[in-house]
Amino acid sequence: CPAALPPRWASVPRRDRARAAVFARWISSAAWCDHVPPGWALLPVPLGPSSQGAARVVKQLKCEGVTYSYPGGAPVVDGASLTVERGELLCIIGPNGAGKSTLLKSMAGLLSVDEGAITVDGLAVSSLGPRERARTLALVPQFLDAIPPLSVGNFVMGGRYGHLDSWRRADAADCEAVTGALLAAHVTELGERLLGELSGGQRQRVLIARALAQAAGYLLVEEPTSSLDPEHQLGVFSLLRELAESG
Repeated sequence: CPAALPPRWASVPRRDRARAAVFARWISSAAWCDHVPPGWALLPVPLGPSSQGAARVVKQLKCEGVTYSYPGGAPVVDGASLTVERGELLCIIGPNGAGKSTLLKSMAGLLSVDEGAITVDGLAVSSLGPRERARTLALVPQFLDAIPPLSVGNFVMGGRYGHLDSWRRADAADCEAVTGALLAAHVTELGERLLGELSGGQRQRVLIARALAQAAGYLLVEEPTSSLDPEHQLGVFSLLRELAESG
């Protein structure tokens, strides 16, 4: 990170200095940042991509007649069709086992559908390369299948995968995107903690932060408030509404 603070950064109010100091120590020791002046911390910034990979500006995400069956079973998703326009907040509601999670994973390109098509602006999601897909669609799963031995900061930085190449180390833009994502998800104070040390609700907010750091065109969220207390449930819904309204 730059040694001199850009104008869009600002000092943290005195009452927040303790938290800022913890985060400043973490981020100044990270491999991708070289310096954060004492007593300063990064404040929310636009969750934009680095110059190495622009986020796809998606105008429409569309499912047409999507059917998916797990091996040896009946269709879990059967002929589903929907269209999501840019800036729209759409909720998929149904009972347990109705196929909501399977549909979201299919939309994210994690499952190959048996029938039908899933497209972004007319392009099949299945035709996108891994990095381009990461810049187009971000999925927040309900939980992690396995908990990696990583700090929260390093895990959220992994969301920048789509904006990096094999040889480029993360730069100041990536650092700012991660900082903004941590703050937006209210997990800044967890930056140095290991994922395995967190509660279920805290990990859920970290998953949201990682998806925000992706800066993708569409955010697919699977039951984001299932492990959260009422205060953070309201915060997540407000954040999703703000993201949709901002396009």
